Amino acid sequence: EHLIYWFRLAVTAVYYGIAKAAYEHALGMAYKRNDRISKKKSAFLPGQQFRIADMKMKLDVAHSQLMACAQQADREKKQTHYSSELYTKTLITKHFVTQAAEEIVELASQVEGFSSLQQGSLLERLSRDVKAAKFHPPSEDVLREVIAKKELGIIPLKNRWV
Repeated sequence: EHLIYWFRLAVTAVYYGIAKAAYEHALGMAYKRNDRISKKKSAFLPGQQFRIADMKMKLDVAHSQLMACAQQADREKKQTHYSSELYTKTLITKHFVTQAAEEIVELASQVEGFSSLQQGSLLERLSRDVKAAKFHPPSEDVLREVIAKKELGIIPLKNRWV
């Protein structure tokens, strides 16, 4: 049973890595690409700066959430007891980090522009890969249902429809 926590954290860390790769790529592209009209590096355009800022904020909060959850799991492993709170926290972490990763990849694609859609490009691959997060259990609808029912105090973990 305790392996589920580590599985969720490992899967979530993969999607954090995808987000980080997309962010770093976007930073590089902002200095490589010139705006067609002004001929300035796109890094100097406010819209691109806002996208970079949004990605940075999402990435940092996702990292904080992932680390806090992993640290709690480490503490509970040492106590040889995994709490109901950790169960919920791993669900929240999976949801938040994978959603942030999808948003970061999308923002990075906007920074790069049309070439991010070319088959085989880094962002095209990351965009395809990040979508797989929805298929890792639990699905978003089950995840939200379990969190809500636990918060409302109306669900035992083994029997969803009481």
